[in-house]
Amino acid sequence: MLSRPVIFSNRGFGITPMEQGLRVVGTVEFGGLDNPLSKSRVKNLINNAKYMLGDLPEHEDEWLGFRPSLPDFLPVMGPSKNHKNIFYCFGHHHLGWTLGPISGKIISGMIANENTNLNLKPYSSLRFS
Repeated sequence: MLSRPVIFSNRGFGITPMEQGLRVVGTVEFGGLDNPLSKSRVKNLINNAKYMLGDLPEHEDEWLGFRPSLPDFLPVMGPSKNHKNIFYCFGHHHLGWTLGPISGKIISGMIANENTNLNLKPYSSLRFS
């Protein structure tokens, strides 16, 4: 049905084709480490997928993964306040694989003290000080 991942931004979810079927993802819940999977969120994802793609077979699996999240949803990139030889590059939320390569390039440039035309202040760890 789909040959590549698709993001339905107006409904806040995505679908990725996999060997075993479609993977439907897209919700973030700040529920802590001890709370169970939210069945209403799963139902919402299923309903959105059916709305976008029509009749789908019954879903077979549900999964919940715990990921640390930052309050402003921006990654932390740059030098440590207390240790000049430590550089941070984390907090990409669910986009780590997508943003990792460019973030690695940016950080390697920072470590090499290369000039950049990017404003990296919004990503500084100092924003939490």
